[in-house]
Amino acid sequence: MKEKLTETLLRPITDLKFISQRRASMFKKLGVETVLDMLRFFPHSYEDWTSLTPIRALEDGQDQVFMARVTALPSLRYKGRRSILRTTLRDDSGSITGIWFNQPYHQKNLMRDQVYLFRGKVQKNGRFQQVTNPTFERLDLPSDQPVAPASFTDFFMKPIYPLTKGLTQGVVRKAVAGVVEGMAHQLPETLPKSVRSRWQLCNINYAYEQIHHPQDREAFDIAHRRLVFEELFMVQLGLRRLRQREIDELTAPPIVLDETQQQSWIKIKESLPFKLTGAQERVLGEVLRNLAQ
Repeated sequence: MKEKLTETLLRPITDLKFISQRRASMFKKLGVETVLDMLRFFPHSYEDWTSLTPIRALEDGQDQVFMARVTALPSLRYKGRRSILRTTLRDDSGSITGIWFNQPYHQKNLMRDQVYLFRGKVQKNGRFQQVTNPTFERLDLPSDQPVAPASFTDFFMKPIYPLTKGLTQGVVRKAVAGVVEGMAHQLPETLPKSVRSRWQLCNINYAYEQIHHPQDREAFDIAHRRLVFEELFMVQLGLRRLRQREIDELTAPPIVLDETQQQSWIKIKESLPFKLTGAQERVLGEVLRNLAQ
């Protein structure tokens, strides 16, 4: 079972339906070539989408998160080869214009009267304000519920991964999420149960799932603590093994005289032109005992 499991995790990511050969070559630049590499491709930070600001309180030049309803059907026009998508976003405190350049595909993703979370840099000019190329997530908010920060109580953090040319956060998040969802439960446990019990650590499957997509702050802390402990534990274990190997290489093998060798040793002593003193016999005895250890 363990060999079959290892084979699954060591499969190249090109075996996955959602990873093309071209995209796999981009991931390779980030050190991701196998399914296991993808699982271990941890975020280096997170976007916090839980601190919401009412539209009226948005600050100029700041990257902020706000909740808003799309109140107008997004309009799409072109200026040369450049596309401009524009719509009005509103909450209970005010409104803001959302603009997306060269992202015409968002026209079908932004539905009128639907509520979303938006994140982006706000620009203000007098009473007019707009947010350019914001990222967004759809919310299932009842139509009679106020569009205000107090209506959103979920924990929401987006992982931020290292990137290379050709890969976006959206692409990497989708790829990693697919691998975590399908493969994280197959990871073999690396820490003994006694160690996990003693230090109150979660299992490896939970740790990998929550480090990529934490369901809340507590789950993130539990996963992070387990992975940090595991890394230090493995380093310490490796150093101990290295130290033991050095000791083994420096230690001479024991030398124990068999019956024939003991008889030869007696003959050698008897052939000496003098008789050994009691002290000399004791010293030779200690030497033989030390050689046998």
